[in-house]
Amino acid sequence: PYTILRPGGRNDRKSTGTASMAEDPQAFSFMSRRDVALMTVAAIGDPATINKTYNLYDPSRRTLWKQFND
Repeated sequence: PYTILRPGGRNDRKSTGTASMAEDPQAFSFMSRRDVALMTVAAIGDPATINKTYNLYDPSRRTLWKQFND
């Protein structure tokens, strides 16, 4: 069994509490290291995540697309 979590860019900013695990392979955003840790712990305890791959995504943070097009 496996669960793969792919966080986007990480930073030391404050946790937003809005990050989520997206099955969309194109989902990408920067997020706090704390949010990555919280989602990792949540995935460990959730049997629904077994044998799946997720991109960690925070819709309230800058996406890569916005970063280059602002």
